[in-house]
Amino acid sequence: MKRMFLLLVGMFFLSILPVEILGQTPRIEYRWPDSFKGLQVNAKRLLVKDGTIFVGTSDEYLLVSADTGKTWIQRSNGLFDGTVYGLGVTPSGKLLMGQNDGMRFSTDNGVSWSKVTGFGSGAVTSFLVSWSGAIFACDQYGIWRSLDDGVTWNQVGDPNLVKGALCITQTSSGAILAGDNRPFEMDSSRGVLRSTDDGNTWVFSNNGLTGKYSKNITGIAAYPSGFSQEVFLVTYMDGAYYSNNDGLSWTRITDISLILGCAVGVFSPLGVFLGFQATSYDPLYRRVGSISWQVIPGLKGYMVLSLAQLSANQILVGTHDGMFLLTWENPLKVEDNQVPAAFSLSQNFPNPFNPTTVIHYTVPKTSLVNLSVFNLLGQEVKTLVNEEKSPGEYEVRFDGSNLPSGIYFYRLVAGDFVKTMKMLLMK
Repeated sequence: MKRMFLLLVGMFFLSILPVEILGQTPRIEYRWPDSFKGLQVNAKRLLVKDGTIFVGTSDEYLLVSADTGKTWIQRSNGLFDGTVYGLGVTPSGKLLMGQNDGMRFSTDNGVSWSKVTGFGSGAVTSFLVSWSGAIFACDQYGIWRSLDDGVTWNQVGDPNLVKGALCITQTSSGAILAGDNRPFEMDSSRGVLRSTDDGNTWVFSNNGLTGKYSKNITGIAAYPSGFSQEVFLVTYMDGAYYSNNDGLSWTRITDISLILGCAVGVFSPLGVFLGFQATSYDPLYRRVGSISWQVIPGLKGYMVLSLAQLSANQILVGTHDGMFLLTWENPLKVEDNQVPAAFSLSQNFPNPFNPTTVIHYTVPKTSLVNLSVFNLLGQEVKTLVNEEKSPGEYEVRFDGSNLPSGIYFYRLVAGDFVKTMKMLLMK
């Protein structure tokens, strides 16, 4: 084991490059320890918890930053080796990690790690907390589920069916989708698995995945509860696909010619992001609403391996040689002399959250607006807004400090417009 050490970044390379999408200009900054720069240390997995960034690397253990990547601490206490395959967080806030010998957990924010007993020896590559609070983990042997905050785990579904599922997401309707990936047997990858009963049973959902390598799924992500039924996936050797019906059928994204897909992110309100391995081309694409896919220049020469959202206007891009921070200075700005076209309610961010989160909504005309939060029993626990609002875009902060962990609903009522969405408080 390597001795834990502090990697202070005195100076970091700062690259600022303009990207004009919907009038917004993101700033691109390289945030990586100076001692690792240029050594092709992979930022394989990214996780953000309460503003702290956790990066699982290819051979340098776990890197942690509490200041948006300006300084880093390397964590290795209790780890099997330097390779981190997956990162996740439980409803109570425990960290989870996939390594070559199975799964580990941390209750002290990554300072030390212990092996999860009774799990198996598979390398977990992806985690998901479903709406029910169940935790799912994917490894090369199948899909696992925990109903007690990650203490005990059981395989779900037919092992012969779900074996090889290595990425997972939940759609806006609650269906769970997992992507099969076999990097050394690409011809035998089997595509998308779909469950509508919280992981008890699974069926393949491959309508439209007709390319030779279209079933070799490397990443999958969906809109959160209450949003579009669109789902996005990337493949190894056959580019990107989307579904507009909750993962029941798929269509090739022909706007993008790159084929070596690696990462997908759906980040409200910034849009959908697709990352590719393409060192000779710009490897990151973005789509906002119904606008066509746009390339984000400035990352040519890097392979995008992972994506995560840091804040409402920032994302993290993990590459084969470090991490980048992308910042949109004013992503929610309404252009001069314009007002929103319709009422809308966005997914809160962050989600899951502890203990505060931000909810964004738009008002197209002067209206009496009520925004309230309810528990699973339908009891109102907090009124956030109850007043007349002029046309514009608004954000309100919700503080769940006095509430127990669990699923909550927030509802916007304005005139004839009513919309309810889910959020998860994890303490």
